[in-house]
Amino acid sequence: MFEQLIGQSFDRYQILSILAEGHIGALYKAHDAKFQRDVAIKIVYPKFTQQPDFQEKFSKIARTAVQLHHPGLAKVFDFGETQSLFYIVKEFIPGDTLHKTLQDLRATQKWIVLSEAVGLVRQVCLAVEYSHQQGVLHRDVKPDHIMIKNERSDDLPYQPVLIDLGLAELHAGESTAPEDTSGGALDYMSPEQAAGQETDGRSDVYVLGILLYELTVGRLPFHARTTGEAIRYHNQEPPPRPRSIRNDFPESVERIILRALEKEPANRFTDAGAMATALAETLPAALAINAPAVSPWTVSLMTHNQQTSAAPAGPEEQLEVETSTKVQVDLSRDRVHVMERGQVARSVQMKADGLTIGRVAANDILINHPTVSQHHARVEFDGKDYRVIDLNSSNGTFMAGHKL
Repeated sequence: MFEQLIGQSFDRYQILSILAEGHIGALYKAHDAKFQRDVAIKIVYPKFTQQPDFQEKFSKIARTAVQLHHPGLAKVFDFGETQSLFYIVKEFIPGDTLHKTLQDLRATQKWIVLSEAVGLVRQVCLAVEYSHQQGVLHRDVKPDHIMIKNERSDDLPYQPVLIDLGLAELHAGESTAPEDTSGGALDYMSPEQAAGQETDGRSDVYVLGILLYELTVGRLPFHARTTGEAIRYHNQEPPPRPRSIRNDFPESVERIILRALEKEPANRFTDAGAMATALAETLPAALAINAPAVSPWTVSLMTHNQQTSAAPAGPEEQLEVETSTKVQVDLSRDRVHVMERGQVARSVQMKADGLTIGRVAANDILINHPTVSQHHARVEFDGKDYRVIDLNSSNGTFMAGHKL
């Protein structure tokens, strides 16, 4: 079914390629002929559309999604039915899901800076709280349903975006198969969901606690291989304390995790907004500790995404860079992410003539610390490569633990 749709048109949308296959449907990249833009189309599997009340449920979910407007939620533009297939049209966000990004980081023995992990979950909490205020539960918050958008948010140089809001309702009541562990289906589940009970906003809070645990500790609190294990872990087993895994882990962050992961909904945060407030208050403590859980190296997701999405230049592009005496470079989207202990993370836009780093105000990036020289280092871009140059600093400039 998936490949057969490529090249076909759904009303004004021409299917270009398949992006992913999920539990509810397949996601495609398509082109909107009316507005001349690329979009993402989720096409629901026929097994769901054959349910007696599907059309009414689908229309209600889609209409609600179109009316939601929040930077942390993927925009929904349209929905419809053609060729007996139901679809939802959303904004196209290039890049990988957070789930795929975490897989890549583990493969290279890197992990997210702790303060960035806290800020990311806080942004997701704000998006979830907004959806709850509109009467919509996500019911399926997990890294597989989070994209990284190249737009600045309050805490980060990028915006985490939740996708597939409310679509989990299409298979509500359907039992999860024991072998269904794709994308963390059994690991990202509240006790109520695992036991087949009624859920509310506090169920999303529990799953946000799992997200916070994985991003800050570097591993999941539980890894269930069957539905039976998921029920036992989420309803009976206490999660390992983060400080038992990382002795430098901030107590304030641990308290937030353990409260969000309470078995009884009444003992959790009352809502995702309260959890976001608690995370904002603990950001200074997270900024003071940048050691990762799984290796001595940390990385910003913005840096990782830029590295993995950068396409190698073709022969003609390379020739132009090498021979042209005046290379026109668009640096409007390139930023340097600055993280100092005890300070809020910030980003500085790259300039054509480079950026200087140092302790005095004349620098583009001011770092007021006694170990930083007045004019410490310089970041340059020649149209092809970035360079970090030490400016004869007193204490040296280090990259990945190596002195330049």
